[in-house]
Amino acid sequence: MMRRFPGLPAAGLGLSLLLSACAVPERTEVTVSSVRFDNTSRPVGVARSNLDLAEDFADLTFGLENGEKLDGLLRYEMPVRVYMGDARLEPYRGDLAALLQRLRREARLDIEQTDDPAAAQILIEGVPAAQLARLFPNAACFIVPGVRSWSEFLRQRNTARTRWSEQETLQQAIIFIPPDTTPQDIRDCLHEEVTQALGPANDLYRLPD
Repeated sequence: MMRRFPGLPAAGLGLSLLLSACAVPERTEVTVSSVRFDNTSRPVGVARSNLDLAEDFADLTFGLENGEKLDGLLRYEMPVRVYMGDARLEPYRGDLAALLQRLRREARLDIEQTDDPAAAQILIEGVPAAQLARLFPNAACFIVPGVRSWSEFLRQRNTARTRWSEQETLQQAIIFIPPDTTPQDIRDCLHEEVTQALGPANDLYRLPD
């Protein structure tokens, strides 16, 4: 489920960040007081032609996971602020900060965390894995435009307001992540969904990187 972004630099970053986090992980009870992962980039050459890369970018930015096509690039017209206030996700605040730092450095985006949910364009809410699975059995986490909470999504989920193909420009989106999964799955969800909230809409399982 996705949106648009200012241009190819963001799309290129999205190509490197998008992860295959849409497979449902094994349900695991996890208690963590502090979770941090290395913030290391190891650039390598790309063993694909320019034509293949162009097709990948087009599929990422103009396609949706449900097969729909977008007419143009979705983007935010303002600096982006991200709010993650769920106490169950607090151990991952450092991972989110490292991700946003990478987006600022590599894609030169004006994106930061905020402690004010009303000021956020992207919100992150914890929802138990069982609740997510009742709606989307094959999704480990997902993102929705146009709403600001799980309860609002449940009320609006069958309306045009929550469909990416109905968005003209990005105003707000919310990411739902299960806090009761493994630390690595939560980290993967943060990387995939925050990136998709900004630009490349699609998951392409054919891309290993």
